[in-house]
Formats: sequence, C-alpha cells, structure tokens
Amino acid sequence: MARETRQRILDCSLAMFNAPSGRLPNLEDIWLQLHLVFECIWDYRFLYRDLVDILSRNRRLRIRFARILKRADDSAHQVMRGLTQAGVMRASAAELDAAATNILVIATFWLNYAAVRGEKDEQVAIRAGIVQVMMLLAPFLRDAERVHLNQLIQAYQD
Repeated sequence: MARETRQRILDCSLAMFNAPSGRLPNLEDIWLQLHLVFECIWDYRFLYRDLVDILSRNRRLRIRFARILKRADDSAHQVMRGLTQAGVMRASAAELDAAATNILVIATFWLNYAAVRGEKDEQVAIRAGIVQVMMLLAPFLRDAERVHLNQLIQAYQD
C-alpha cells in the first residue's frame, strides 16, 4: 500500500468520532459523525474488508491503526459522557463504556456485515449502519430525545 494512500486513510480515520468543540454534543452531532465515519470506511473498504490480514502483514500500519482505534474509542467515550452531561441520555458509567465500545465496533465493521449480506448499494448500507448505531443509544435516551431520534430516523428513511 502506497505511503500516500496510507496517510489519506489515517487522516480520514482520525476524523472519526470527534466531539464538538466548545459545547456538549447532541444527537445531530452523532448522526453527522456517523456519516463521516461510514463514508470514510466506504472509501477505504478494501482495507476494512481484509483488515486483519493486511494489518498482520504490515507492522507499522498495525501500530498506526491501533492508535487510531484507541483515539476513536477515547472520542466515542467522550461523546457518550457529553451526551449524559448534556441531559440527552442517562446511563451508568459501565453502560456508557459498553455503549461507546459497541458503537465503535459496529461502526467499524458494519459495512463488512452489509457486504456479507449482499448489500451493494453504498447509501443503503450507510443508512442502515447509521440507524443501527443510533439505536444503540435509544435505551439510554430521555423521553424527548427518544422521540427526536425516532423523528430523525423516520425523516432519514423517507
């Protein structure tokens, strides 16, 4: 894999799950971040589809990707804590940790799952992945935010 391609992948991946600066996150922030994450993964799906094999053959890339995943994990946890601080959701620390990890895992590997199921349409796969990840938040959302999430999903699917 060319150095320039590796750098573009790393730059794209570093943008994953960034919390907004200067304010607490809201559901739309998560929705937008998920779009960016899924579009990045789609653009570099050749890497993600053979991720374990590629990383096992390239030590430097494996180390860099592990760092990226660690940053994304830290950011996902920060966003989840921010949603709680903003009053968007309520959850224990253990629930927040589990939800943040689940969000990262599903976002990272959703397109592989969609491909194995036979999905070839990028937009359908991305939309389904975003909805799936957002539904991980639903049990923790306050009532008004749950209604808001359902409205977002309905508008997105129309």
